[in-house]
Amino acid sequence: MSEAANSTGEAGSPDPAGAQTAAEFMEVLRQLKRWTGEGYRQLEKRAGTAGQPLPRSTLTAALARDTLPREDLVVAFVRACGGDDAEVRRWADARRRIAATTGPGDPEPAPGSVWADLVPPAIRRANWPVRVMVAALVAVVAITVVAAVASTVRDLTRPAGTDLAGDRPSGAGPATSPSPVAPSGTGDRWVEVRSADNVTLDDEQAIDFDTGTIGHWNDHNPGFDVGLSHRADRLVTPRPPASVAVLDTPGEVSPYRCTAASQWDGGIHGLRGIRAGRNICVTTGERRCVMITVDSPPDGVVTVLAFHYTVWERR
Repeated sequence: MSEAANSTGEAGSPDPAGAQTAAEFMEVLRQLKRWTGEGYRQLEKRAGTAGQPLPRSTLTAALARDTLPREDLVVAFVRACGGDDAEVRRWADARRRIAATTGPGDPEPAPGSVWADLVPPAIRRANWPVRVMVAALVAVVAITVVAAVASTVRDLTRPAGTDLAGDRPSGAGPATSPSPVAPSGTGDRWVEVRSADNVTLDDEQAIDFDTGTIGHWNDHNPGFDVGLSHRADRLVTPRPPASVAVLDTPGEVSPYRCTAASQWDGGIHGLRGIRAGRNICVTTGERRCVMITVDSPPDGVVTVLAFHYTVWERR
């Protein structure tokens, strides 16, 4: 990133005027979020109050990429961050300038549309034979998804005492990466019981998701669910059955994405390599799960994990 891309505006806020590429523009946009100190939930509420919808999932996915988002998303985000008309024009002008030098803006759907996150710009601009081929591939994917949903429904209604790896009775031997948040059956449902924004963990700190309590590992709090190791290079669970799973891509904040996760472990190594916007699932038992969305990962200088989370309970 050029030095100019790190400049600040008159009020000390990050200034996009020096950004020369889409990646630099997005980095300054992420700096703006950190500068405001607001979480995704607060920004979503602020934008909604101003009459400009800005779903958390859309904003999280946009800030996790290095490609230019829609101009209306930039406008809504800057206003939610407290920008006045002049500030909004400054960001919109910077985006137009970069878009003019890197090609036409992507014809993205409105914020919140699933296509905004799933369809690459090159495909949306392609000629009709390419689009037909993509449509055929989408149909195949849709069939696969339907089959997966049917499988999930079957799993949700499976009697207690079986696992997700093949309907084997509990205790009949290890399964291949079973989900530790498998439901116990009887048609119950996930209910959101808690959420929080602007959460930070420093190295050797842990959190109890039931109460939101944060403390030091040495406190030996039996309620701690996950914590950071020394130097913040791992996210670890204190004891079974607690476990964690990193989801492959950013997406909807939902307990069902956690139940579909296959790779669970007692900790996450290489935490510093996880990008903003990625989701991490945490469970302390089959009837409670948590989804963490990373706002900013720790690095070699700042050993702090910033995130927001939602807790669900199966009732």
